[in-house]
This record gives sequence, structure tokens and C-alpha cells, in this order.
Amino acid sequence: MKSPQAIIYLSSSSCISFLFFGLSLICLTYICLTFATICASYGGNKSDYLSLLSFKSKLTHDPYKVLTSWNHSFHFCDWSGISCGKRHKRVTTLILESQGLEGFLSPHVGNLSFLRDISLENNSFQGTIPRELGRLSRLRHLYLGINEFSGIIPVNLSHCSNLEEVRLSQNKLVGSIPKEMSLLSKLSRLVPPTTTFTTIPSDNSTLSRATCRWGYQSRATCRPGYIEWESSPGKLSRATFLSDMVGPA
Repeated sequence: MKSPQAIIYLSSSSCISFLFFGLSLICLTYICLTFATICASYGGNKSDYLSLLSFKSKLTHDPYKVLTSWNHSFHFCDWSGISCGKRHKRVTTLILESQGLEGFLSPHVGNLSFLRDISLENNSFQGTIPRELGRLSRLRHLYLGINEFSGIIPVNLSHCSNLEEVRLSQNKLVGSIPKEMSLLSKLSRLVPPTTTFTTIPSDNSTLSRATCRWGYQSRATCRPGYIEWESSPGKLSRATFLSDMVGPA
């Protein structure tokens, strides 16, 4: 016959084992639910999800907490500044203008292959414009003005065959407009930087024939401004400087 002490010991051991099993089951359930939630956030597309998280990881300051929703508790199509296509739930727009964001633009944005519009104007992004943006064959509008981007305009942007409008004014970019940009048949407006920038490449004969005007005046003293193909996309010979001008000569 077992002693009372032995019975108490066995009972304690059984309770501990049962408690351990219960905690393990709870932890396993939590892990499964978390995994399911993350899978739901992927929406069947892990690439878009991870690319957006990479974008967030490169930011050093988010004063208005606009990216608070950027976590696995929400589908990434419901994140602030993000829109997706209704059919495939792929990211089509990234719009975070005037949010006080600081940091770098992640090259993984180039993996958002369905992206049509990027608008990050009036923030404090710095560093170079990622050459990986050239992978975005569906991109139509690229608005990166009023930031602190440095370096040159990536030649790879000429691979964005559907690009219609580019705004890069008020950055720290240097160099010139890549001559390869003249290959973009749909491009109707290009706003290059306005400081330390050679607007017209010397080896681009079509751009060098651009005319300059100020308001409704026919003559002006011009600094680098933006080039606009008003009615003939891709026809660089009709390019016109329209901004950042001193006034009539």
C-alpha cells in the first residue's frame, strides 16, 4: 500500500505534467493563430508583404505614426497609404505624401511588380533613388519631389515603359537627365531637381532644342526647372521649361 506522502507526490507530478501540457497547447494554438494571421496578411502574395515591411524598416522617423497599421494584424491592402487591385490583391499604389517620414527608400520597392503610382513627396527621404525602381514596368507616376535624395537619376528608370510623369524637384540630385529617358514614349512630364543639376544633357540633341518661357511671357531667364511635353509625349524636341524661373528678360 502506497504511503500518503507517495500519493501526494504522484498527484503533484500529475498536476505539473497536466499544467505543462496545457501551457504547451495554449502556446501552440497562439503560434498557429499568429501564423494564420500572417498568412492572411500576405493575401497569397508574400513578395508584396515583405517588400512593404522592408520599406517600413528603412524609415527612421514616423512622427504622425502613419505606419502604425503596418503589421500582421491587418491585411497589407488595408495599410495606410496602400491600395491594391481588386482582383489579385496586389499593391498598385504607395502614397505617403507630407507625412514627415525620414529614412531611406528601400530597393525592395522594386519587387512590387503591380505598382502603378508612387508618391512620397514632401518628406525627408535621403540617400540614392534605388535603381531597382527600373523593374516596375507598370509604373505610371513617380513623385519623389521635396525630399533629400542625392546622387544621380537612375538610368534604369528608362525601363519603366509605362511611365507618364516624374517629379524630382527640390532634392539634392546631381548630374543630368539620362538620355535613355527619351525612349519613354508615354512620358509627358518630367520635373527634375532645381539645384546643382545640369538639366539638359549636352549629348541629347532633342533636349538641347528645348525652349524656355515664363508665365505667359515669351522670354525668360531660366534656372533648371521642369521639362514638360505638353501635348506630344516622347517628343523631347517640344520640351518646355516652366518652373523655377527668374522672370521676363
